[in-house]
Amino acid sequence: METDILVDYSSPSTPPAPRSANKRRLRILCLHGYKQNGTVFKSKTAVLRKSLDDIAEFVYVDAPHVIDETKGTSSWWRVSGDGKEYKGWEQTLDYLRNIFIKKGPFDGIMGFSQGAVLSSLLCSISSLNSDPSENGDCYRDISFQFGLLFSGFQSRATLHQSFYPCQQNHQQADAAESAANSHPNSPHYPHNKITIPSLHIWGKADELVAASNCESLSLQFSHPQCYVHEHGHLMPTSKKDIEHYRSFLLQFVDVLE
Repeated sequence: METDILVDYSSPSTPPAPRSANKRRLRILCLHGYKQNGTVFKSKTAVLRKSLDDIAEFVYVDAPHVIDETKGTSSWWRVSGDGKEYKGWEQTLDYLRNIFIKKGPFDGIMGFSQGAVLSSLLCSISSLNSDPSENGDCYRDISFQFGLLFSGFQSRATLHQSFYPCQQNHQQADAAESAANSHPNSPHYPHNKITIPSLHIWGKADELVAASNCESLSLQFSHPQCYVHEHGHLMPTSKKDIEHYRSFLLQFVDVLE
C-alpha cells in the first residue's frame, strides 16, 4: 500500500526550511463543510491560516445552495434519501468552474467534511485534466497541484462513482458506467489512481465520519499522505499539527516560480 502514515502527533524529523523571500505564497481554495459558509470556515481555521500565512494564501467561498438564509448557511449539494443522488451537483460544478476562472489560478484546495468529499471529486477532475492523453472538455479550468482533505470520504452518489478509479464491486461499476453514459460531461475514470498529491487528515474519535471511510478515500490516490489525530470531527491546529501541514505544503512552495 503506497500510503505514508504520519501517525498521531509525532513531529517531522527535519524542521522545515525557511521560506525564501522572493517566492510567492501558495493560493489555496477552501471548501467548507455542510451547513457552514466561507466566513464561518475562515473563522474556524483562523489558527491554521495565520500559522501558515508566510507560505499560503487561503481563499474562502460560499457553497451555492442556501440552507438557512437567516444564518447564512449553505451546502454543496443535497443528498437524496437513499444517498445515491447529490442534488445540485451540476450547479456546484459550474459555480466552481467560474470561481477558478474569476478568482484563480489556485495551487491547491482544502476541504472539510462535505467540502472534503467535493475536494476528492475536484482532485479527480484535475488529475484527468493534467493528462495530455485525455481528450474532451472535462472542466479544463479546474486545475491545481494538491489537495488537503479533512474528514473526507468517498461520495456515495451513483453518478460520482465514475470519478473514482477503485470501485467497491461490479454492481457499483456497472451503475457508474450507466451514469457516465447518461451524463457525457462526467468522466469515466481511466487511470488506476487519482494522481493529484494529497494529504488526508482524520480523527480516531470522529463520530460523524468513520476513520475507515477516510482511509478508503485515501486509497483512491496514487501517493496519499495520511495524518491521523486523536480528536473528533474537526481540524486540529496544535503546533505539531501545523508542522505536518507545513511539511506537506513546502514541497509545492519549493517549485513555485
